[in-house]
Amino acid sequence: MKDSIRRSLRKRLLSLMREISQEYFCAGWMIGLEYELWRAVLRYPQPSEALLGFIEQEEVAELKDLAEELQEWVFRGDDDAREKLIPLADWQRIFADHETAARAASSLSPVNNIRRNHQ
Repeated sequence: MKDSIRRSLRKRLLSLMREISQEYFCAGWMIGLEYELWRAVLRYPQPSEALLGFIEQEEVAELKDLAEELQEWVFRGDDDAREKLIPLADWQRIFADHETAARAASSLSPVNNIRRNHQ
């Protein structure tokens, strides 16, 4: 892929993610946006609900296509002030680790323990 095309696709991926964040989450870059949008990509073509409604399927399809074409995803991380593009394989590992940690934290939640004990 030509460098100029790659730059344009990268710019579009970042721009689209920011647009979705603004439109559906009322934030320039919602904390955890990259995870929410990746879940939407993984669920595609099933609808993905956001704070202010369902994310348009055309937007999710475009995110998916851009990520596959570039083999990259935008990642901000907890300590980063700016978004950066990382290889898709690295992102998939980060995402899997994040989901595992979230499930573990959820299983330790007092609310979940109460529910489990009363079933």
